[in-house]
Amino acid sequence: MRSSVMLAAEARNRFVAETNLPIDNIKIALSLAAYGASLPLPHEFDGYYPPPYGPQAYVYPPDPTHPNRNAFREDERAQEAQSENELTAFHLERLRAYAADKETWRAVDVLAFETVPLAREVRAIRRAVAILEDEVAPEERKPWWVCAVYTSGEFPEERASGGGAHLGAEQVLAAYFGDVPAARGGGREDVRYAVPDAFGINCTAIAHVGSAVASVSDALAKMHATTGVGSVKKPWLVLKPNGGQTYDMETRKWGWYSGETRAQGEEWAERLGEIVHTAAEKGVWGGILVGGCCKTGEKELRALSKVL
Repeated sequence: MRSSVMLAAEARNRFVAETNLPIDNIKIALSLAAYGASLPLPHEFDGYYPPPYGPQAYVYPPDPTHPNRNAFREDERAQEAQSENELTAFHLERLRAYAADKETWRAVDVLAFETVPLAREVRAIRRAVAILEDEVAPEERKPWWVCAVYTSGEFPEERASGGGAHLGAEQVLAAYFGDVPAARGGGREDVRYAVPDAFGINCTAIAHVGSAVASVSDALAKMHATTGVGSVKKPWLVLKPNGGQTYDMETRKWGWYSGETRAQGEEWAERLGEIVHTAAEKGVWGGILVGGCCKTGEKELRALSKVL
């Protein structure tokens, strides 16, 4: 784990030596995945986590009489609190593994939690970061973000009421920036939730990114108007959509699914550029960080730099 950071630092040093660019212009983001990515059958795209991390283990093929679910019911608040505790411990253990080595930690410029499918995992990450911030010196704290995934255009977590409905933009943003009731922290008043510097979307088909950003931007504007966001500054927006294909969890292959258009290269960049400009016009974001995720490469990123 730590060696990957040092490899990135070495690559940065070589690039600076070859280009004479200021080293401060090149940042290293420590990318940390959701708990679901660590499972034998990955579930970072749908949030089907086994107990104690989720309500029940994933069953395949699905059982119509006992369908898979990723959200706790209203009468399962104690189990949900335990789930958040376990997810906090999972993310904190990994953060501590990096922070324990001073050279590794100094090389990291920003923490990037990515492909997160659940609001309770976002809250758990906020708790883990808060604990780590209390353990390190103030100058060793890092800016950080959490990128959600919008599988098929929706945030994966279902509503507690069930019925197939998913959490809306306001509920997702509340997990990122809202004050968390003590009941969410197992009834403890001393639980602190750090506030991320940015909200993001990654590993999502670009066909779904525009509508997701629009709904989140509108919800953020409403949050600004009513309660403020984290009682401080405007958050940044991080966008890293996929390069025009979707990963099929059952076949373990990339392909064209759900009527997806084959947007690659310049077309991909133009569509993303439109999304970025529209989001910027909303006036609710402190800034926008843009890039690519799976199946994007030099062609897409060069085209994107021209569009922006």
